[in-house]
Amino acid sequence: MDSGSQGLSDPFVVVKTRGSFGAPWSEVARTEICSNTLSPQFVRLITMAYRFEEIQYLRFEVYDADTSFSSASADQLDLSKQDEEGVAECALALIVGGAGQAWTGALTSSTNPHKGGLGTITVRAEEVPDQNLAVSLRLQARDLVLQRKQRKAAGMFLRLSRSVEGGGKAIPCYRTEVRRDKASPQWDTITAPAAALCAADLFRPLLLEVFAYAQEGAHTLVGACSASINDLQGLGSKTLALKSSAGEACGELAVLECRTFTQPSFFDYLGGGMELQFQCAIDYTSSNGDPATPGSLHYRDPSGKLNEYARAISDIGSVIEFYDADKAFPVMGFGGKPHHSQPVQHCFAVNGNEAQPEAMGVQGILQMYYDSLRTVELFGPTLFAPIIGQAAGVASSLQTDDPSHHKYSVLLILTDGQICDMQNTVDAIVGASHLPLSIIIVGVGNADFKSMEVLDGDDAALVSSSGVRAQRDIVQFVPMRQVASRGEHAIAKEVSQKDQSLTRMCVLAEIPDQVVAYMKSQNIPPGPRRLVPKGSTLRDVLQDRQADFKRWESLKSTTGPYGTGASSMHVSAPPPYVSS
Repeated sequence: MDSGSQGLSDPFVVVKTRGSFGAPWSEVARTEICSNTLSPQFVRLITMAYRFEEIQYLRFEVYDADTSFSSASADQLDLSKQDEEGVAECALALIVGGAGQAWTGALTSSTNPHKGGLGTITVRAEEVPDQNLAVSLRLQARDLVLQRKQRKAAGMFLRLSRSVEGGGKAIPCYRTEVRRDKASPQWDTITAPAAALCAADLFRPLLLEVFAYAQEGAHTLVGACSASINDLQGLGSKTLALKSSAGEACGELAVLECRTFTQPSFFDYLGGGMELQFQCAIDYTSSNGDPATPGSLHYRDPSGKLNEYARAISDIGSVIEFYDADKAFPVMGFGGKPHHSQPVQHCFAVNGNEAQPEAMGVQGILQMYYDSLRTVELFGPTLFAPIIGQAAGVASSLQTDDPSHHKYSVLLILTDGQICDMQNTVDAIVGASHLPLSIIIVGVGNADFKSMEVLDGDDAALVSSSGVRAQRDIVQFVPMRQVASRGEHAIAKEVSQKDQSLTRMCVLAEIPDQVVAYMKSQNIPPGPRRLVPKGSTLRDVLQDRQADFKRWESLKSTTGPYGTGASSMHVSAPPPYVSS
């Protein structure tokens, strides 16, 4: 830090955040005041939620307490009367994904961004304790009494909802697969973070509801009961009575297993060196329309407004690229002719270089996509299996026994319509379900995407043509039109409401759980926590990421300092929390 008039300073840090670019900053908390020092090490931990699916902007304002103070607390100080020492801004992902889960950089003046020599500030992230507590729960309904309409249902599923402090409608937090047994269905073991099920409060009541499944979405309640995780653990051989919406007995719910345990979190795997590897696949079928005409889904508006393809790439890619060190993203196409003289291909490098199909960063993907519209001839049909097969091959090649070098692939498929190889696609997804791979399918335009929802295995696990069941759900689908008017990064955060539970599902919010599920299925522990290499400073290690953030912000038409920042930080996993 720079020195004040007396050579020393009484610094404290104000931590601010905002959810989207351009939104006003809101204060999260302040550190304590450290008296008479230019190298303060703050003790106070600041806790905040870490959301993988968002770009969470952070601002650190360093002040010299210039008014008299009787304690170390800065909470009541009027900031307008304090001397600003410098500011720094970053994204939380830069801290969580950095070496040692730390981030450092230069303080600059808020009024003169080019003024240097103000010192540096460092932020470290740690997971809040007890966030790794998980629950394993195996349940079976018995002797269900069904109404006439419910007897014709395709099967039964169970929904868990956690109670809300102060009353109000319970919040759905888990839904099982559909079981065809209608009298005494037994569901797969539920394994979920205690934070997600009951906010890590084992005494918080859960609402357990058995529904008769209807394919059109009009599921009907068979019966419900209420119990906490603590209650379920103490039941032993006893059962819970299910009551219908009319209050009548309609069966029992047996607890076959209920236990709690600790498990590694997404945060632990990031801290151990795991990276995400982003791949993008673009639909070049003729149903998109001539890219030269304004009605085309591939039309590039001279005003700079992104079409739906470009917006999805930007929204999703700009979140994931924080977690990929080299930011070299393969970009593939399907359903088009790479050049007019060539035959139609269903998996080709958009840049024409099959040996090196990568673009550098999200902006590189967008430029490669725009350039391709001058050379690729739109054709058809729409086939997914070749693209998924290629991504599976990449994911397979990334598998390693070294826990500090794990990579997990995320494939983004952008398409404008129904696919013509549904069974082959299901087979490809089932075949890839044991690999470090998640698939996000975004539907652009106004086509009927009903069959796409089959691929999203939330209602029932996918089964291949040979009868093999998917090891885990690796596909998420969202129609772009449902989020087209919801602001920055909406596609990354919000998806359709698939049932009447009003549960808001997230495209990217499910990636951390899918990563942990894969690691668990393969018995892969997190690697040892990464440290800053000897002879390097944190600033050396994170210099490239800092530059990436500056470049990303400049492309959003910003001006001002984007460098580094802050005191010590503390983070937690699903749902993660951060302290500083």
